[in-house]
Amino acid sequence: MTPKSIARRTKAAQLLSTVADKNYMPAQFDLFHRFQYGGRVKPDFAAAYYWGKRALKSGAKIQKDLDAIAKKLSPDDSSRILGWGKLGAQPAMLLKK
Repeated sequence: MTPKSIARRTKAAQLLSTVADKNYMPAQFDLFHRFQYGGRVKPDFAAAYYWGKRALKSGAKIQKDLDAIAKKLSPDDSSRILGWGKLGAQPAMLLKK
């Protein structure tokens, strides 16, 4: 992968996160699935749960999927999710190479 393509993918990921953070449900839903299945990002159940919960609040019909992920969360994952909420932060996107 060239530096130019890495820069494009990084910029696209940042834009997606920004739009999702502004409560745009399709972007939240996209991030939920990307983190759940590892679509161009490192799989992360805590991040998937975070974005899934936000997508659910925005109207996505994903309660069953979210419940399935909740069963996979470790105590560390739960702490990370709480930390993001308290800090008003969001999960970092670690792009796959």
